Amino acid sequence: MTSPKNEASAEAGLIFADFAAGELKLERERRVMLDQRGITVITSSSTLVTILSGLAALTLVRPTTYRPTAIAVASFALAILFLATASLYALLANRSRFYSVVDESSILSLREDDAWGLSAGDARWLIIGLNVKTLTTVRAGNITKSRHVNRALLAQLVAIMFLAIAVLAETLRLLLS
Repeated sequence: MTSPKNEASAEAGLIFADFAAGELKLERERRVMLDQRGITVITSSSTLVTILSGLAALTLVRPTTYRPTAIAVASFALAILFLATASLYALLANRSRFYSVVDESSILSLREDDAWGLSAGDARWLIIGLNVKTLTTVRAGNITKSRHVNRALLAQLVAIMFLAIAVLAETLRLLLS
């Protein structure tokens, strides 16, 4: 890494340092938000699977003359499958990821006499490089998390669509019979 060559580039370093620190802060906040969304999907999907399993047990196991239509049963089964898929994607979104952060030797080197002898511009240059390394890996991890959360939400939406089809099929059958 090359340090600033003159006072003008040192001033630009102040701007770049603020930018890199701000971007890193935003990406860390985004990571927390994505983790929270993933947990929400897990919770709602798990709740819906529990409710649907209970309904299935009441409807299909209890001796009765009522039998749901094949469309309702298939839609119901697909809804459970998509809710499980949503939970899986949400779990993947919340999985711990490797982020390149400033390694211990780099942090410890800041305590060395050589580091304390750096000019303010050179010190900013060094810190910007460390922040950018962390920023790029956090951002890449957040992109992956975001994709998993989006897939989880899509799977949950498809599950709700299949539930609506099951309810509609049974409602129409009861109304038309």
